[in-house]
Amino acid sequence: MELKIKCVDTATSSDGSQYGKFVIEPLERGFGTTIGNSLRRVLLSSLEGTAVTSARIEGITHEYTAIPGVLEDVIDVMLNLKGLVVKTDSKESQHLRIDVDKPGPVLASDIQLPAGVKVVNPDWLICTVADGGSFHADVIVDTGKGYVPHDVPRDAKEASIDVLPIDATFMPIKRVSYNVESARVGDALDFDKLTLEIWSNGSIDVQNALSQASNLLIEHFMQIASITGQPAIAPLPQVEEKEAEEEETPSMTIEELELSVRAYNCLKRASINSMAELLKKSEHDLLNIKNFGKKSSDEVIERLHHFGLDLAPSPVEEEDLIG
Repeated sequence: MELKIKCVDTATSSDGSQYGKFVIEPLERGFGTTIGNSLRRVLLSSLEGTAVTSARIEGITHEYTAIPGVLEDVIDVMLNLKGLVVKTDSKESQHLRIDVDKPGPVLASDIQLPAGVKVVNPDWLICTVADGGSFHADVIVDTGKGYVPHDVPRDAKEASIDVLPIDATFMPIKRVSYNVESARVGDALDFDKLTLEIWSNGSIDVQNALSQASNLLIEHFMQIASITGQPAIAPLPQVEEKEAEEEETPSMTIEELELSVRAYNCLKRASINSMAELLKKSEHDLLNIKNFGKKSSDEVIERLHHFGLDLAPSPVEEEDLIG
């Protein structure tokens, strides 16, 4: 039985981000969910990407200050630099330079780029120069995986007092969803049709992302398949399906909640990176996070309910239970 894979829809947004919709069929019954969930998790967490990891702004030695001649403060500029999407085939650190001596917005298109480096979102705002002001900065872009907080130890060059480390979100895939339907093969309807939708930040093509994720899974399965002459493995004890789901879900990263950028960034700045860490927090705890409002809290609660989970009880709720 031949497997058919089709790309049925693609789109590129004005900010350079990409969308792709793929249909894979026919699959043996049950493999639609198995393959869809596996690809989704690898796409969201395991692909290499690029991100701004540090910056040096002339005249600035720490982030808690204003930049002369610039309307935004240092923290706002750092957050804007974090949103810069860069595409490069090199795994080496890339040195970007910004020199603007006229008033007005400083955009990603104003960055001086080395050979082989492209900015995906050239209209992205970095800062705004006031009359008589200027903005000069060095920006470092690295390649990596996952999320690396700014307080992770850096190399000696980045440890300089005037270098501002930036939280690095390397994941190039912003969102993945999949749907499984019945597929017909002749008169038989007991097959799966997997529809996979992928959204990338534009630093990687969605077709390439799907290929990379598939190859990562293949590499791991090949290692498992090559195991020979090993002692027999005792069968694992039977685990109820619900218990297995509960055990797996807390190990997920918060990326899999598919939150808005604001809610996601607030959780990351509060060092909440996994579902297990999030489930230890109450709504009261979340509302105490800087810039994390009721709307973001409701969004997190709604997404947790989607997985059959909930936040820890707030202090008031615990008192009510005791009372």
